[in-house]
Amino acid sequence: MESPEQPDDIVSSARLETFADGVFAIAITLLVLEIHIPEAGENVGKALLGQWPSFLAYVTSFLTIGTIWADHHRLFTVIRGTTYGFLFVNVLLLMPVAFLPYPTAVVARQWFEGKDQVVPAMVLYGGTMALVAVMFRAVWRYADSRRLLGAEAVRSRALRRRGDLIYRLAPLIYLAGAGASVIDPILSLVVFLGLAIYWLYPVRSQPG
Repeated sequence: MESPEQPDDIVSSARLETFADGVFAIAITLLVLEIHIPEAGENVGKALLGQWPSFLAYVTSFLTIGTIWADHHRLFTVIRGTTYGFLFVNVLLLMPVAFLPYPTAVVARQWFEGKDQVVPAMVLYGGTMALVAVMFRAVWRYADSRRLLGAEAVRSRALRRRGDLIYRLAPLIYLAGAGASVIDPILSLVVFLGLAIYWLYPVRSQPG
């Protein structure tokens, strides 16, 4: 079978991948800044236990960003190259990824301030993750519609349907997780952490 027609302006994706790797690395590193070092003379055990929301938020966001990075890398194993438009779509994906340390810090800092403060923080976090999922689907759909996928991926209709379905549902799940904070903020944390663990399975989280 012949390869799909190649757009005239397609170029190597190497620079895009390098730039994306840098953004992912910075975002995942910034997460640790919210975890404070106990002061001299402070009860270390008590101080660490008192920061459990920060540790949990760190683990959740670290796993999430790490999985997004892995999925982004695996996506490019079925993409033959990039165009200017595809570069821009990827930049829009990286914007909420780079922003993720902020809602992570907000959740950790507001956790003990009462439900009125925690709910908006969880909505901010869930909304950011929903935006990441929306943009990941946009990246996938753009590559598919502009014939940037390799011949094997193009031939695999099941692969393309699976990827599109997962990316379509993910934003709704994140928004539902954010909404669950109205019932109990712990429930939102469980949903977000559960999703982070779920995406670790590549056969589920990424076509290819």
